[in-house]
Amino acid sequence: MKKFIALLSTYQRTITDFVKRFISGNGELTRRQKKVVHLLVFLCIFALGGFYGYIYGYTEGTGTPPFGPEMVAILPSDIQLTDSAKVVEFVEDDRTNLEKYDVGFNCVEYTFLVARNAHWKGISATPVRLDFGDGSSHMILGFPTVDAGWMFLQVEGKVWISPRVGGMFLNERITGIFYLEDFVWHPIEEVPN
Repeated sequence: MKKFIALLSTYQRTITDFVKRFISGNGELTRRQKKVVHLLVFLCIFALGGFYGYIYGYTEGTGTPPFGPEMVAILPSDIQLTDSAKVVEFVEDDRTNLEKYDVGFNCVEYTFLVARNAHWKGISATPVRLDFGDGSSHMILGFPTVDAGWMFLQVEGKVWISPRVGGMFLNERITGIFYLEDFVWHPIEEVPN
């Protein structure tokens, strides 16, 4: 510890000498003073890089700069059960089906994107998983309505479907139908054991 304190006092004297020489106009620096200047420049660059990294990371993570004005989140309108006519009108107006169905944008992305769009319009929508006999699954969108019960949409083509356990869909036998709520899959229908 004594060596560290002695080293700090040496650097303090060196910095003081450097400042005096710089102010007096004598631009020549000793070797030790050059090392100190290089160390200070490195530490400044390191500190600025860390500060910039913090600002960038904070902004990317929260969507707002850390020292800027506070942003207010605009929440979607109240989500509630609606009638089937409003659901059909929403589906006809939605343009998500124009997205190209491909690797990286499949039934899962389609379903969640349309569900988000429905929520922003105040329409209740939930992802629905169809399980098949071979162990695979497919995701569609379910709209619980006040007058028609569940309405199911194959979102890629805007096709209304009526899946039933034991029925066929995409040339596969359906063994279970589940809806997602609070990150938990709940059965609508399953094959009895």
